[in-house]
Amino acid sequence: MARVKGGEMESKFLEKLEKVLLPIGSKLGNQKHLQAISVGMMMTLALIVVGSLFLIVANPPINLELVDPNTSNIFLQFMEYAQVFSFCGLTA
Repeated sequence: MARVKGGEMESKFLEKLEKVLLPIGSKLGNQKHLQAISVGMMMTLALIVVGSLFLIVANPPINLELVDPNTSNIFLQFMEYAQVFSFCGLTA
């Protein structure tokens, strides 16, 4: 029984919160400059994700001292060779 009352109280709280915050949120959402910022952020998100993947390939997140190349899987071996290759590119 106490859970039902708590659920009712929670729903009343959420209704009141929605009643107060919904007009403020809709006014902010209709602002042209905030919409432009939102669209710009969404457009750059794809570039950020692709750039992050290239950074992971360029600098593999493995510690060469802890990896045994004889027992590691093919992905880990590739990441090890990629890290050695990128390190050689930095020193050349």
